[in-house]
Amino acid sequence: CTELQKFGQDTRLLCLEPKPRVQRFQPTDYYVCSKMPFGKRLGISPKLRNGIKDFATDGDVLHSHSIWMMPNIYPGTVVKSAQCKLVVSPHGTLTDWALERSPIKKFIMWRYQQKKVLESAHCLHATSPEERDDLRRLGFRNPIAVIPNGIEVTARPYPKKTGGRLKTLLFLSRIPVSYTHLRAHE
Repeated sequence: CTELQKFGQDTRLLCLEPKPRVQRFQPTDYYVCSKMPFGKRLGISPKLRNGIKDFATDGDVLHSHSIWMMPNIYPGTVVKSAQCKLVVSPHGTLTDWALERSPIKKFIMWRYQQKKVLESAHCLHATSPEERDDLRRLGFRNPIAVIPNGIEVTARPYPKKTGGRLKTLLFLSRIPVSYTHLRAHE
């Protein structure tokens, strides 16, 4: 989002709570999940849905990150009645490995609305050719933009141990459920 702002784009991030200790992007709006059973697990938030709907009404592009939760269903339901375009980035959630995790939840979400949301997206964002192939294998005919994540990982040999214990930490995680609202300045 910050890079888009550098190019004069009006952007906003919509996320589920809890708020992080350090907020990295401004403006960001946080929404609470429903307190009903499974409300947090599915990310049910009528207020987030309304927030997404408001942005879809006057925005140009709504970018949904990941799938399998209600915040990933909401964009597909609100853009139908708006001029806003929908971009969906599954972020690896449709690989064979990912589909084998929580298969009952995914079956229900797929049948409920998730497949329709992906089919109705104006563009799907794949971070690799393999992810594009997964999308095509599942039958999606939407335009797919293959754009790698904005990091470059270079292969480096492990440093030699020079006394003491060498420790290496590697952490890579999925991007949290978030939406980017864009509106081009005129």
